Amino acid sequence: MKRLGFLGLVLLCGFIPIGGGRFTVAPPTPVQISFNPPAPTISDNFLVNAQVANINVAMSDGSTFAGLVGFSPPTTSSCAQNGNAALFSEQQTVPPLLLTNKNGGMSDDGIRVATVTATQNGVTICNTISVTVVPATTQMVCAAISGPYVDVGVGADLNAVAQANPAGTVFRLAAGTIFNQTNFVNVKLNQAFVGAGFENGGAFANSTTIIDGGGVNHSLIGFYPAGAPGGVRLQGLTIRNYGGNAMIVTSDNWTICGNTIRNAVAAGSNSCISTANEPNCGGGGISVEGGNVLVANNLITSNDQDGITGIGGLSANHGSDTITGNEISFNNTGHHDVYDNAAGVKLLIAGNPFVMTYNYVHDNLGAGLWCDTVRNGEGGFPFSCQYTGNTVVNNAQIGIFHEVSDLGDIGFNVVANNGIGPCYGSGNGS
Repeated sequence: MKRLGFLGLVLLCGFIPIGGGRFTVAPPTPVQISFNPPAPTISDNFLVNAQVANINVAMSDGSTFAGLVGFSPPTTSSCAQNGNAALFSEQQTVPPLLLTNKNGGMSDDGIRVATVTATQNGVTICNTISVTVVPATTQMVCAAISGPYVDVGVGADLNAVAQANPAGTVFRLAAGTIFNQTNFVNVKLNQAFVGAGFENGGAFANSTTIIDGGGVNHSLIGFYPAGAPGGVRLQGLTIRNYGGNAMIVTSDNWTICGNTIRNAVAAGSNSCISTANEPNCGGGGISVEGGNVLVANNLITSNDQDGITGIGGLSANHGSDTITGNEISFNNTGHHDVYDNAAGVKLLIAGNPFVMTYNYVHDNLGAGLWCDTVRNGEGGFPFSCQYTGNTVVNNAQIGIFHEVSDLGDIGFNVVANNGIGPCYGSGNGS
């Protein structure tokens, strides 16, 4: 009798009686589908298998969902299919993922609703997700630079011109090529240099105002923040063939907008920050120094080492530096050490945060976007580096690399077909 009583207790704990004294196992069933984020926004320049959202399936007993998700509910289900299976697909992972199913285009713009189903133990539930597809490029529009202007002809000595005019002067550079500026351009506070035809700002392509260094081993413009005036603007210029740590070295409150920055040349160790692995570090396109710097809507390509480098926080200005709307491509033509300091963007040892949004970073011989030892700064910012809305593809190393830095904010990027760095993880994710 005691054995029967004990057996009866086990039966009551593990089974549910169903009519006539029969017992059966209570199967766990899916009860709810939710999404994270619940209403995502993606850009229509997405690639196949870009992640859109997590699919979270709640089970009746709190267990982990182990069934199947899909877009095509069985005929016994009451779920109505909202379509868009051509635009999205599901991935059977834990938790499952909603992915893009094809390359995006303008025809996909708008709100796209899809039904997702979850099936386990013969029970199917469903929920719909609304995905907002927005235009591919959130392109910065450069502001107009109003006069009066000091017109500068081809062949003028830019350093002499800058020194001969007061702070705040706006220089309008003629179309043509200004070769081999043998001196640094020692700018003054709030001076601006704008290419002819680009005074009114806007979103524009290559400039016909070309400043060519002819391969000299120094930067074109700027010093480190301890000695560089703030508020300088460069707009509508093509700058090429300079060396040094970078062709442009910014300071506080600088704006670099609507330029083509290309073909920085190799620099000797006396011109840049060298390491044991890089005794002859190369020339970068832009070095972001100081606080509240804006680098927007530029083409930064084919430079000897980094497209953009920088050490923020070298001044009392702890405002965030913003890198947005740029195309950054084919950098590290000098084949420098990709594990040390070669990337589309490499930002390091900074005391103020960097914001990187809506950039197209591709085909660099190194990482795509890389923050190394970056701190939140003293301005109350919640992050050290923010990476949002970028498209980072086809780079030789990690797509987005957040290394030994304070909290990073990484989201809504397209990151695909990048390489893998040693011990750091795959470049196909953020």
